[in-house]
Formats: sequence, C-alpha cells, structure tokens
Amino acid sequence: MKSRWVKDLAPVMALLVISACGQQERAAETTTGFIVEGLEVIFLQTPDQPLVAFGFYLKGGGNYVGANQSGIEVLLLETALRGTETRSHKSLVRRLTGLNTHFDVTSSDDFTGLRGLTPKANFAAAWELFADILMRPRLEPADIEKVRRRMLAQMTMFGEYPAEVALDMAVGDYYADHPYRYIRTGGAKSIAALTRNDLIQFYRADFTKNRSLLAVVGDLTIEEVTRLARKLARKLPQGPDLLLPGLTFDAGDGGAAVKRQSLPTHFLTGLFSAPRPGHAEYPAFTVALELFRQRLVTQLQSRRALTDRVVTREGDLVANYGSISFTTTELVAAVSVVRNTLADLMSGEITEPEVKAAMQQRLIQYMMQAGSVEGKLDRMAQWGIVAEDWRQAEQFPAEVAKVTADEVRAMVRKYIRRIHWGGIGPSRRLKAGLFKAR
Repeated sequence: MKSRWVKDLAPVMALLVISACGQQERAAETTTGFIVEGLEVIFLQTPDQPLVAFGFYLKGGGNYVGANQSGIEVLLLETALRGTETRSHKSLVRRLTGLNTHFDVTSSDDFTGLRGLTPKANFAAAWELFADILMRPRLEPADIEKVRRRMLAQMTMFGEYPAEVALDMAVGDYYADHPYRYIRTGGAKSIAALTRNDLIQFYRADFTKNRSLLAVVGDLTIEEVTRLARKLARKLPQGPDLLLPGLTFDAGDGGAAVKRQSLPTHFLTGLFSAPRPGHAEYPAFTVALELFRQRLVTQLQSRRALTDRVVTREGDLVANYGSISFTTTELVAAVSVVRNTLADLMSGEITEPEVKAAMQQRLIQYMMQAGSVEGKLDRMAQWGIVAEDWRQAEQFPAEVAKVTADEVRAMVRKYIRRIHWGGIGPSRRLKAGLFKAR
C-alpha cells in the first residue's frame, strides 16, 4: 500500500517528469516567426520528429464574418476537401490514403483553418495536395449540399444533449451583445441560406495574406518552409488590413437562462469574464480557476455528494471567458455551495500549498495538451492569433510558476463574478432568480 506521502507527491513527480521531457524537447526545438511576401509564418522545427503537421488559418472568426455568413469558412473548406479543379473527391481520398495523410478543418470563434498531418517522407506530396485544395477548390453544388446537410445534422445532434443546451444558453446570455453569439445561435440559419455564389465571392475576397497565418511543425529546414510559403503567398492577394473590434469586452451583470425539462438531473454551466491568452493576468487567472475547481470538488463532490464531476475551463478567445459546469439532483443546495465557495475564495484564507497544487495541475495540463505534433501546431496557431504573439505560449509555464496566493485572490475578485448561467433540468425551482447573487 502506498503511503500518503507518496500519493501527495504524485502530482509533483509527474510535473518533474513532464518538465524534464519538455526541457529536453525545447533544447532541440526551435520556433521562428517571419513574413514571406506578406504572408505570416510560424515554424516549429522538431528534429527527429517522424510526422509533419501544418495548417493554413484565416483570422477573424465571428468578429469578422458576422451573423449573415456565420459558418461560411467551415462550409467552404469542408467542401474544398471534396475535390479540386484537378482532382475528384475519389482521386483525392485515394491519394491521401496512399500517402497516409490526413486533412481536416478546425474552427474557433476567432479563426478557421485547414490542417494536415503526414509522415515526413510524404510531406512534399502531401503539401502539393494541400496547396491544390487551398488554391483550386472545385466547390461543386452537390458537394456543398452534402457538407451543408452534415453540418446542420451535427448542430441538431449537439442540440439534443442537455449539457450542450445548458452551454448554449449560457453563451447566449454571456455573449448577448458580441459577434461570438453567431457561432452557436445564428450558425444553422446562416449555413442553411448560404449559396455557392456566396462561397465563391467570399473565397475571392477573403482568402488573402492579410487574414492568413501559415503554421508548420516538423523536422524540416527553414529554407524548405520559406520556399513553400513563398510559393503559396504568390498565389494569394494581399487584401485589405484586417480590422476587428477592440479587445475589451464587458458581458455586463450576471444573469441566467433556464429551461425546465423532464430529465434525471440538472445540467448547469456558468460563464464569467477572463483575460485572453497572452494577457499579463492570464497565467494567474488559470491558477485561480483551477483552485476554484479543486475547492468545488471538495465541497460539492467529496463532502456533500451533490455532483459526480466538476469541470472548469479557461477559454482561449480574444473576448475570453472562464466557465464552470456540473450536474446535480440537488439544485438549490448545489447552487448555494458554489456561491459560498466563491465567497470564501474572495475573502477567506488562500494558502500557498493550495496555490502550488493548483499551479502544478495547470502546468501538467498545459504540457500534456501539446504533447503531440498536432498539439504543438494547434497551440502555436492559437497563441499566434489570439495572443498575437506565439512567444507568449513559450513564456506561459514560467509565468504560471510565479503565481502567488495574493494574485489568485485578486483574479477571483476581478473575474470570477457576474456569472451568466445556463441551466436545464426538472425542478420547479429552476428559475433565473435562483442564481442571483445575494
């Protein structure tokens, strides 16, 4: 039987192992950012890595596209994957299978991207297909309809999950006066109405260098990446400067959107303000949020058995959020515990050991998220776009390690307040007034 001392040290030991591995990787890896004929490029060189990951990203997301064309970038890129001017869908799939290469579309409220993953030995051939999809999409009407139906079906499917319904309601309340709300509340209507002509016009006007980021991770040389980036850049128009709303976002006073439904339990999600990745307060905020989660696990789960799981998340958006989600059959008691736990964090004692445990857990999560070549690509692109500086991602662990108890309390008081709730469940007491601060 393991001693308590050994179990208490387990997170620390895991952190040390991961940190040591990360240091070995970082000693061999080099990240470089540069501009090639107007196209922004981030390249992470990973010696001896057998896979290469690469992505082409359009910046802006809901802030840029707006309500009437919400979802157009995903619809366009997913359709582009079904064939180009030189390759049919079957031919493209057959070639990708032969190269053991995978392409997919990724999207965020702040960007949309086409990603690729391939063995290093096949990178040249995979890149040729990648560039062909980006530069010569066929956009056949039948393919557009297939992708449209699939996207709408996925939206309908997610809308059938109570946890997603609670999240949608919280998002709608929190982002009521922000373009991000279009991603969830307006996407289906927009996607259903978009025409082939809309896609073609958008492609011609908006696939530009000023909106784009090219990211590459792999055992390549900077000369190889520069050459491919230059060839791609020469096919893209420069486009107008990317002008987006300011970074400041105030969701206003907290609120609640609720829905009674015959379910075995209640699904609750709360959103509150948060600094964006790259902001000076982001590292301390992430530690504060993890400490909040650990306190809630103790109070809601371990001591009172009011839930079987508590999830918190720090968003990764420009107009950012933090969130808490849990299920409970004891609605009033659980909401009261959340309120009291938060009040205690704001005014009670926060010990350095607590902060250290939260910090260690946050660092472990951060390092594990970028453990693969795909994870490295996603993080590099995310921070390059949202933080507007990929270097911030590399500095983040060191900043987290310096967080103090006083900084944690300051983050709780500043950000984890004015919560916007979304809730669905069977109780007659599930009313907006239940969530008002007292």
